[in-house]
Amino acid sequence: MGRLQDLEVFVQVVNSGNFAKAAIALEINPSAISRRISQLEDQLGVRLFHRTTRSLSLTDVGERYFKRCLSILADLAEADREAQQHSEAPQGSLQISCSTLFAHRYLLTRIPEFLAQYPRLSIQLVTHR
Repeated sequence: MGRLQDLEVFVQVVNSGNFAKAAIALEINPSAISRRISQLEDQLGVRLFHRTTRSLSLTDVGERYFKRCLSILADLAEADREAQQHSEAPQGSLQISCSTLFAHRYLLTRIPEFLAQYPRLSIQLVTHR
């Protein structure tokens, strides 16, 4: 796992309240969660959690780190959304109005291929005599 995944694991542990629930949410083995958190703490040189046999709570440093991680992950999600919105691929709805004969002879065989090429488009076909 990379650094970003470490942050996601850390945030999930905090949100879940324990390693086992975080493991279920992330579909990762609980021991892998524990190992990732320990490696993250070693890398940072600080303890992020107070651990007992029955509870898990954030240290003061862990609280501050958690807030920053939330901000980082939110910024990344926003950057992804912005990039996707400015995709050059056409998106939206396309209305085609044509004769029934033209639609049958030319369009109906080509529309599926066109939609496969531009999956973010939808087509409304209006035919007339």
